[in-house]
Amino acid sequence: MSRTPDVRVPKSPPFYSAPATWASPAAKSSRWAKMAFFHGIGFAMKYRSKTLAAWLALLLGGVGAHWFYLGGVRKLRPWIYLVLFPLSCVVGCADAIRFGLMPDARWHARYNPGQEHLPSAGGLAVTAAILGLGLGAASVVALLAILIQWLLTGAVA
Repeated sequence: MSRTPDVRVPKSPPFYSAPATWASPAAKSSRWAKMAFFHGIGFAMKYRSKTLAAWLALLLGGVGAHWFYLGGVRKLRPWIYLVLFPLSCVVGCADAIRFGLMPDARWHARYNPGQEHLPSAGGLAVTAAILGLGLGAASVVALLAILIQWLLTGAVA
C-alpha cells in the first residue's frame, strides 16, 4: 500500500498575534483597541454596508439610526438627531441621498478602511436616494404650506 505524502498546509497566524490585523491606523490609537490587542482579543473593524446605511437614513433617519450604525453610541451626532427629532427627519432624507449617491470607492475609503474585496452597493442604495429626495421634498413642501397657512389665518386647522 502506498501512503499519501503529508501535505503541510501553512497555518494562518492567530488573529491576535500580528499588527497586520489592525483595520486602520486610527483604530490602532484607540484605548480600547490597544487594551484588546494587549489582552489577546484582537481587533477588526466590521464591514459597513452603504445600502443599509442609506435605507436606515431614509426610514429611521429621524432618530439617527444610520449614525448609530456607522459610528456607534460614542459619537455625538446620533444623540443630536435624537434631540432634534422633527428637523432630523428631513436631514435623514438628505443623508439617504448623500449615502446613496456617494461613489463606492469613497464610501469604502471612509467607512471600510483597510478592508479588501468589498462589494459594490448596487441599485438599492440609489433607490433609497431617490425615495429620500421625494420624501424630503414632500416634507419641505408640507412644512411650507403649514407655515403659510399659519401666517395668513393665524391658526392651523
